[in-house]
Amino acid sequence: MGMKTRDLNSQLQHAISSCYVQTSQRADDLNPEFDNTHRLYSIDRVKSLRTLSKSFSKFLKQNYPDIKRVKDINRDHVQEYLKSNEKNWNNRVMLEKISEFKKLEIVVDYRYNLKTEFTKDIEIQKDPNYEKIRCKKMERTDLEKLIEKSQDSKSMAKDGLQFGSRFGLRSCGVVWIRGGNINLEDKTLTVKEKNGKIRQVPIKDKDLNFCKEMKEKYGERHICNMTRENYNKQLRRWMKDIKTVDKEGKEIALSDKYPQQTQHSIRKLWVQERLIELTGRTERPIDPKGAGEVCRSEREAWKVIQKEIGHEDKYFRLELYNTYVKTSN
Repeated sequence: MGMKTRDLNSQLQHAISSCYVQTSQRADDLNPEFDNTHRLYSIDRVKSLRTLSKSFSKFLKQNYPDIKRVKDINRDHVQEYLKSNEKNWNNRVMLEKISEFKKLEIVVDYRYNLKTEFTKDIEIQKDPNYEKIRCKKMERTDLEKLIEKSQDSKSMAKDGLQFGSRFGLRSCGVVWIRGGNINLEDKTLTVKEKNGKIRQVPIKDKDLNFCKEMKEKYGERHICNMTRENYNKQLRRWMKDIKTVDKEGKEIALSDKYPQQTQHSIRKLWVQERLIELTGRTERPIDPKGAGEVCRSEREAWKVIQKEIGHEDKYFRLELYNTYVKTSN
């Protein structure tokens, strides 16, 4: 096989190339009867895997010269590679690299008929400040600056940002929406988000005119026809050009104020504003036992929001509340 003649990097690059599917062929390839998890549809994903493979191959050549074939790569090699970059990568980047390695493993296993498991039980040292940064919500004034910045752009992300901020969607939901998913009669928006779940989002009266405009503009067509990666990249490009102030009053770029999150920071803002809208309160103490009239009202409001943001649980989830509200400031 080709594995006998190619060096390690070439083997990885060949596996990546063999699993890439052109956008025009994607619809035919998405047959639910077959496992297509090895497929690569985004050219950006292909580029990121190529870059990772090249860097990882160089690392192995320098530190593990005896590794000549992909079948010999194991968990320890990946773990040591990640460890060697701890000083250069924050937790967000580290988690992205692990995700890329997992995809690379699927691609390699498919192309060479292997079962490598070189990402099994991978561990990283977590930055104690990472969760606090990751959960940061976007302030309303910052969101308004971002929307204003987008207005002069020809990017499809402009209308996507409107849907994301008006309905509290995930980025994967934003890029999935088509004009045909807008039902003006029932006042509902159909979205497909995490794990392929399809749900109905109510269209509020204040957003009805906007949805009518989008329906007229796009008909049945795709509204934000781009990958979630490119959508978030476009938001960050706008954010780099927008000036805001931090807690100390220092002027910084919007992208530096929200270093870890883009659309998800907007989603968390939507959640908090929706909670205020339902309860009429700006101070929202939570009692997990539901003692007191105010707390019971708060719990009922949160159950509504859980469903609106795609969590179908019927019971009150305190940890979800903590993620979206309590630790988002």
